[in-house]
Amino acid sequence: MQSPSAPRFRRILVVANARIPGERAQSIQTVRTAAAFARAGLEVELLHARRRVRRRVAGADGDPLAYYGVTEPVRLRAVPVIDWIERVPRALQFWPARLEELTFGRNAARACAESPGALVHCREIEVGARLARRVAVHYLFEAHAIPGGELRRRWMERALRGAIGVAAITAGLADDLAATFGVAREAIAALVDQRRSDQQFVELLDASLERHRRTLDLLREDGDGE
Repeated sequence: MQSPSAPRFRRILVVANARIPGERAQSIQTVRTAAAFARAGLEVELLHARRRVRRRVAGADGDPLAYYGVTEPVRLRAVPVIDWIERVPRALQFWPARLEELTFGRNAARACAESPGALVHCREIEVGARLARRVAVHYLFEAHAIPGGELRRRWMERALRGAIGVAAITAGLADDLAATFGVAREAIAALVDQRRSDQQFVELLDASLERHRRTLDLLREDGDGE
């Protein structure tokens, strides 16, 4: 990681490849993170993906932040992406999803570079790897998993080493990051305890896990019927 002797910041860009408004745990966590920075007295702008609305989210008309119960001053900015994901059958969505991730990474990193003097908080490997090459941009990187592919592992290593601070969603992941990429373990913060204190996030996470369980049950039933 870079030296933490960065200047003090009054403005922060929270960057996440999330659909806003959206009902997934990633969306609520992203908005709550932005709100927490606003409560700390920072000027906050949330950069999210300009995705097609899959279906109307009840209660999200008008002010999307109100849907999440957020009253803190957070400015939203939609980052343009190539979004073909839901135009193809689910079995064919891998490459459209990768294209969406890459275009978000490129455009979000460019937007951050065009905001001099702002701190950046990002969770996307594609964004972090690009920001690492922009020495004028100071950013915090939030790790959610270690990717399996060699190329994305190299991107993650670059993102970690260019950041002025690193956070992992669990203590176990923090240990793995230190072991895999040589980042000092004491320099990695673990966020799981703070996240579990957010009841709405926990409820959304539980609902997401339940959807995955139902999907696995259906797959097992299909397999048994063959």
